[in-house]
Amino acid sequence: MIGEIQLTFNDSTIHRTNDIELLSDAIRARGLTPTVVRSYQMHMHNDIPYALINLSAFPNETHLRYVRHMELSGSKIINPILPTMYSSDKFLSNLELKHMNINVPKTVNLLTAYRNVSTTAYIKNHIGFPCVLKYPTSAFGVGVHLIKDEKEFEDIYDILTVSATRHGDFSTTSNFMVQEFIPETLGKDIRVLVLNGKCIGAMLRVNPIGWSVKRVQWSPDRPETHADIVYSEYNIDSELSNTCIRICDKLNLSFAGLDVLFGKDSYSYGEVNPFPGLSNFNKMNPNADLPGQLVDLLINRA
Repeated sequence: MIGEIQLTFNDSTIHRTNDIELLSDAIRARGLTPTVVRSYQMHMHNDIPYALINLSAFPNETHLRYVRHMELSGSKIINPILPTMYSSDKFLSNLELKHMNINVPKTVNLLTAYRNVSTTAYIKNHIGFPCVLKYPTSAFGVGVHLIKDEKEFEDIYDILTVSATRHGDFSTTSNFMVQEFIPETLGKDIRVLVLNGKCIGAMLRVNPIGWSVKRVQWSPDRPETHADIVYSEYNIDSELSNTCIRICDKLNLSFAGLDVLFGKDSYSYGEVNPFPGLSNFNKMNPNADLPGQLVDLLINRA
């Protein structure tokens, strides 16, 4: 539909309340119409919008098919949906960065459809303890857990294998990944934002009471608030900036937030977020007008 920019989600819960408001205001300011579309509503939307912004990053099946259909039908989109999928898969993006000879945490895929008695020893030898257990496509810090020792790993691994969906080929809907724990980044990291081939800023994120910079308190209607996390501006050097730009170029992302970890001798590159939250950066840099820049990118895109 001419003049319509859709903001799309996986489900019926508004996880990005602040982002919706910021983007909607920016869209209206440019004479266009914002429409919020959740996956359970997508079958009712047949018109092709002028542009589309996917706020869910990793899409469920309905969302994937819908966005891909709109993309192929001519809707403008910030990040292509297929690169968005493998970029927001923490394991696959880790593989891509490692192939680029970029320093990343050591990572092992954890199959849960079959209980392998050798798994704990393998994790101890290849990753070590403590380690971090992650669900590869989770967001907002959900599905990330610090495992202190072998005993805790075995207990959690037993629960995962018992509850996994098993099939004849040992596939499962609940595969996890295990990463090394880097003590130098305890309770802090850097979020670097890249837009249209440029690094537009970075934030230092500090958790004063926990090991992770993900959310500490859960607010059902506003999980993007990341309660108790302290944000501040962070000046990054040209090497870090250029590496983040190179990652986005390799992954075919026009917009992304990269989580950079502190290491003993150098930075380690963690997760790639194809659509990071806007509100914290926008509060810190209101003159940058990040929502407006995103909408302008869509308008000016050929």
